[in-house]
Amino acid sequence: MQPFSLTLSILAGGALTKMEYTIGTDNKEIGDQISTF
Repeated sequence: MQPFSLTLSILAGGALTKMEYTIGTDNKEIGDQISTF
């Protein structure tokens, strides 16, 4: 895997995790649905 792709994957993963956490904090029900998805 190319370094650029790896970095992009890490950044994307971090963004999704942060989004999940934010949604989960605002609305636990929706956050749980996204996490289990």
